[in-house]
Amino acid sequence: MKWIVYTLFMGLFFYVTFFGLGPVFFADGGFQERMLTLAIVVAIEILLAILFIWWMRKKDMQSWLIYPPFIFIVFVVIFFKGWEIF
Repeated sequence: MKWIVYTLFMGLFFYVTFFGLGPVFFADGGFQERMLTLAIVVAIEILLAILFIWWMRKKDMQSWLIYPPFIFIVFVVIFFKGWEIF
């Protein structure tokens, strides 16, 4: 059960980040539209992190601190360094 939830949240984080940041980086809209999209994507990422932490605490797992910060760090590195790191 634990690995199913981990996989689900990793997939959700990946899809939100990948399909949410695509319009921010590559859309032909204006700056305001891009920033609104970025704010929505960040809000969804924060909501997912809160749900994940809530689930980990509900299950009383001690390793709940590891995963959301790691995903957030990957998100920040990709956002500020761009896709050229891959």
